[in-house]
This record gives sequence, C-alpha cells and structure tokens, in this order.
Amino acid sequence: MRSTIVAITAVMLTVSTSADAAGGFKRFERVYASPQVITTPDVGEEAEVEVGQTMLAVEPLELLPAIRLKTKVTGKSSFRIVVSPGVLPLKGRSPDGDFYQQEPRAELYTFGLAQPDANGGVFIPSGGGNPQLYWEADPSKALMVDTQGVEFELTTARQKSDRPLRRELVYSGVSKGVVQILYREFLGDLARPAFSQELAYDLTDGDELGYRGARLKVIKATNTGIRFKVMRPLDPSR
Repeated sequence: MRSTIVAITAVMLTVSTSADAAGGFKRFERVYASPQVITTPDVGEEAEVEVGQTMLAVEPLELLPAIRLKTKVTGKSSFRIVVSPGVLPLKGRSPDGDFYQQEPRAELYTFGLAQPDANGGVFIPSGGGNPQLYWEADPSKALMVDTQGVEFELTTARQKSDRPLRRELVYSGVSKGVVQILYREFLGDLARPAFSQELAYDLTDGDELGYRGARLKVIKATNTGIRFKVMRPLDPSR
C-alpha cells in the first residue's frame, strides 16, 4: 500500500565539525526529521483486509531520504569500520555529499577491539565519485575512510516518533447487511481502551461508511473479509 504525507517538516541543525581535510575529516550539517502524519492506505486506493485486520490507519512517522545498502562493506585505516546491508537514513549533508548512518550502530574496531555505540555509515559524494565510510570520532568530527564495492539504491526510511498516537479502523465482520467496524487508538505500544468504539453500518442505507472525517466505499463485505475504496482519510485533528 502507498501512503499519504499530510505534513512534512525537516529541521537542519549545524554541526561544527573539524575542517582538517588532511586528517580525513569533513564538515556537515546534521539532518533531523519532524513527525509527519501518514495515512494508510492512500486516498483513491482499493484495499482488501480480513476480519480483525486494520482497514485504515493514521499515525505520525518520521520520513527521511535513505539508501538501501545491498552488501556488507568494510573500510580500514587506523581503525576498521564495517557497515551491514540494510536501510541507512540520511543523517547529515555537506557541500560535497550526503552522510547515511547505520541503524542502530556500525561495527567499529580500534587496535583490534570492538568499540560499542559507534555512529557511522556511508558517505555518498554529490558529484559522483567513490563512496566512503565514516565514523563520528566525537560529536564534532566525521572521520572518513576509503572503501570499495558499495552497492546501493535510493529509498525512504520510516521511523516511528516517540510514543506516537496511532488511530485505526478495524474490520469486525458483517451480519444481515450490517458492517461492524472497531475504532481504536494506541499510544506507542499501549492500547487506549477508553477511546475504542464499536461502529455499525447498514449497507441498505448506502455503501459509503464515514467516521471522524474518513469515507470508505464498500465494494464487497463478507464474513471473512472486506474490499473497499478509500475516499477520504481519517482526520487526525478529530
């Protein structure tokens, strides 16, 4: 399913980083994403779910440009850093390229010993050229190291906000032409039972269902599942 971005905000915060190019350091601006309200599925999309599954959801997420690293890569100089395959979100920008960080941590070895809590990842030059690996030696320095065989593709990273409020419409079934839907909320991983509500819609009155701004057009409803089209999303302000 695709998703609708209702609001997007990005904040750029300058990081004072060493400019000693001879030492392999680069200046960059760290990138932070603000929460963005995401609705799934998208307006105009047809979807099908089974009884007990979510028909419609809205929640705040953080979206960042990212790369999908296809293979493990290693760089070595006075230290050795290993970056594993996966999605690396954008964490910083400089005039000559972008810094994509391994989540949760890169593997770093100094003097043959593993170093915990190492922030690092892949640097992609903006003008082409060979990618490098980097390690944030301290909060003000990104130490660069050459590597080979970096295979990646551009993508988007989705990260949950701290204790996000998620709202859902869940299909509960149909009986004698009456569709049953459960509205529920979660704060982080915790359900909010006081805000749950059982909803019933008689299809003889029409095939369009509405709740808190959402509009769903029922295509087919059975005891095992429902197929529908999203006409309007849940309004997160209601």
